[in-house]
Amino acid sequence: MAALTVGLGMNFVACSSDDDDDKKDNNEDYTDPNDPYGKNSAAGIACYNLLSQLAGVSDDLPDNWKNGATFDPIEGMVLDESKPFVRTVVVDDLADAADYYSNLTNKTISSSTTSDTWTMEDVGTLTYTATNQSYCYATIDVKVKQLPKLTQLKLIPQSALPMNGAFEGTPYYRYGDVVRDEDGCHWICVLPCYQPSGKETSYWMSFQHNNSSIISLAIPGLKEQFVPNKLGSQKNCMMYLAQLLAVLSRPSEFEQKVGSQNFNGNDGFAKLPSDAMPNADILKAAQYWDQDGIWDKVKPSGMSTSDFKSYFNQQLTFIYNNYQQNKSKLVLTYSRYSDASNFYRGTPQTGEADVDMTSAVFNARNYALNGTGDNSTIGNKALVVRYKNGKTLSGMMALGNPDPTQPLDKVKTVYRFLGK
Repeated sequence: MAALTVGLGMNFVACSSDDDDDKKDNNEDYTDPNDPYGKNSAAGIACYNLLSQLAGVSDDLPDNWKNGATFDPIEGMVLDESKPFVRTVVVDDLADAADYYSNLTNKTISSSTTSDTWTMEDVGTLTYTATNQSYCYATIDVKVKQLPKLTQLKLIPQSALPMNGAFEGTPYYRYGDVVRDEDGCHWICVLPCYQPSGKETSYWMSFQHNNSSIISLAIPGLKEQFVPNKLGSQKNCMMYLAQLLAVLSRPSEFEQKVGSQNFNGNDGFAKLPSDAMPNADILKAAQYWDQDGIWDKVKPSGMSTSDFKSYFNQQLTFIYNNYQQNKSKLVLTYSRYSDASNFYRGTPQTGEADVDMTSAVFNARNYALNGTGDNSTIGNKALVVRYKNGKTLSGMMALGNPDPTQPLDKVKTVYRFLGK
């Protein structure tokens, strides 16, 4: 692996191989020398998708991810100490429960789905069952060998939580707060901790990249590609990011159209109760983002602030997750938000773009730096986004969750809403 320095100060890691071209044949047992452990296979991407959401994994899968590697879950709460492998997650309703399962599996089910099973070789099985009871909307039975300490997720309404919630005290971060990591990348809080809803993990998104998040994929006999790598996958957090920046970029329109009404049906931002971040506070945050120059700090390095803000008043596309490769076929994942006038509160479209590496080139660094590219499926405008939660952002993977009432380790606070 050799580092290649490209324009605008972004570093990319170049992967190459000296294997002979004739090794790329139609043999199903062929192992790509650039991916000897199958991390970018369908199973590897599926495993990464699960672990990034349930165990907070944001870095690469370990080489032994198929055999021997295990991770502790951080998603949800253990409410019954006699059942430590059963964790509880708060959702809004049965439709939200179905969306939660769909995000884990990259399948699409709806509130009318009563049961579903997802299976992936080298990973395991998830089984969704709609209970549609007042205290539990659905369950997801988990049989994933990388998650031996998780057997079930119970998806419940907030009203079914114990009165004492998840933690004591006031959460340190709020919706729209910004921190800078050790690589100089800025991260936006899109879902803060919130005690009444049992949320003890914060969630963060970034438009900026280090030397491992966009890499050069150079395979003999195929065209060189520049692909997204280790970006993380959390569809709900991407939606919250789109909604947040749409509101912060158009506060007057938001005040006129939404005013004091709940942003999301019965809920406020990020499907938290409206008390977690009232609309009046969001409008103040928009003012602070402008006067403190936060837009300049969080934007992709090759875009002007005005161009970046304008993206959140039109059809919006995010490129995320890892690239997937199957011999000469490259697969990229994207989500598209089309209802800008409604602050992206509609259902996004999720899709995959296929690239034939024998004849075409995908250049993720152009999208990452400038917000523009030339892939016909993704479109000529898209932003490349990264996802982490508070645990991975603070480098606490070997420990428990960070204290929700304290600042994260290994990051510097750039902007924090204090209601000033």
